[in-house]
Amino acid sequence: MKVSSLFWRIVSYFRLGYSYYIAFILTVSNFMMISYYLVMERIPFLKQVFPHFAYFIAILACFIIPLGIALGYLHARKTGAMAADGYVSTRANPLNIVPAYIYYKEFLRIEEKLGVQPSEEMRRLFAFYEKETRHQKWSP
Repeated sequence: MKVSSLFWRIVSYFRLGYSYYIAFILTVSNFMMISYYLVMERIPFLKQVFPHFAYFIAILACFIIPLGIALGYLHARKTGAMAADGYVSTRANPLNIVPAYIYYKEFLRIEEKLGVQPSEEMRRLFAFYEKETRHQKWSP
């Protein structure tokens, strides 16, 4: 394995681990601490409701976790944001586009040899992947 390849794999693993785990935990704990101390400072009677930080975390978690799940579900299922993200990442990766183009090209060639008329859907997919392959910087 080349050193540069190993380096970029390590960088990629670091970015994934840091962004998904370390930064997430630090962000949530930072949010809870800042919220607790700002709320207690500005609304003094809440100090009697939440005498300890642990009580505040428990009550806040009962609201924040379901809200986060609901917002994540809405983001993934009810908006076009997730589909658009998938589309962009698929188009950016030549290993998604180029093999599909080769598959459809070969499929149409075999159908032509067999004398079978390809369906309109198959021609449309081939035209799409052919166009996308021209935009890729990598090809086999």
